[in-house]
Amino acid sequence: MNHYFTISKFARLRGININSLRYYERLGILRPAYIDPRTRYRYYAAEQLSVLDMILLCINLGISLKQLAAYIDQGGDFHSRDLFEEGKRRAQEKICELQNSLRSIEHTLNYLEDSGQYVRRDAPYRRLFPQRRLVTRELGDRMPHASDLETTFAQLNGYAREQKLYPVLPMGLLYRCAAGGATRSIYWEISEPSKEDPYILALPQGEYLCLQVICEPGQDIESLIAAQFDFRQEAMILVSSMERSRFHFGSKCFEIQYLSRPSQGF
Repeated sequence: MNHYFTISKFARLRGININSLRYYERLGILRPAYIDPRTRYRYYAAEQLSVLDMILLCINLGISLKQLAAYIDQGGDFHSRDLFEEGKRRAQEKICELQNSLRSIEHTLNYLEDSGQYVRRDAPYRRLFPQRRLVTRELGDRMPHASDLETTFAQLNGYAREQKLYPVLPMGLLYRCAAGGATRSIYWEISEPSKEDPYILALPQGEYLCLQVICEPGQDIESLIAAQFDFRQEAMILVSSMERSRFHFGSKCFEIQYLSRPSQGF
């Protein structure tokens, strides 16, 4: 019996409870290598550690214990290959998710570092923005109440996450201006580089004329924009908060970004 591990020692090798091993046995996915016919003590072989590792990995990837039972056929045979193929698929999904998350973090850090160079500017300035992709949601003819606007931002963020667009900072207001007036939308910048979506607006790299304005709570942000720019001239105007780039009406300092492109439609 020296080449076998008791159930308690086998469980300790992977830091799990012996009840987990008993449950795996009942499911039929990891049976003891030997059961003493007299004492009914359970023993496991060293090579079974690799099977246990795969089971634990699959569980960590989101395959529940109840789902593990689905890999046992009516004859009681455990189809380990099918389980591990599913584990492989989920691992690949998780790797992709982590890569996208890393890209989102890098995107936000780069944005915050760049924005830090423009804090508290009193005069207009030029700012070069890289290519950007925004997920947008058009608003109505009137600016919503502040609380309704916050809810709309949250809903757009939720939509972007469901579509795996990875919304990041900044967020804000977007005006597409033309001779007939301006349409207003809210936006979140996204770090997903290629996915197509009807609500995505791709902005090319460009130099924007920027201006920072102080907006007190309850003050009309659109009146501050209109005092500086004409909504009837063909252009694009973005507004985002300079207060750590969170757009809300409690913020005092907003950056207005103005891009005039008469030769291109938006």
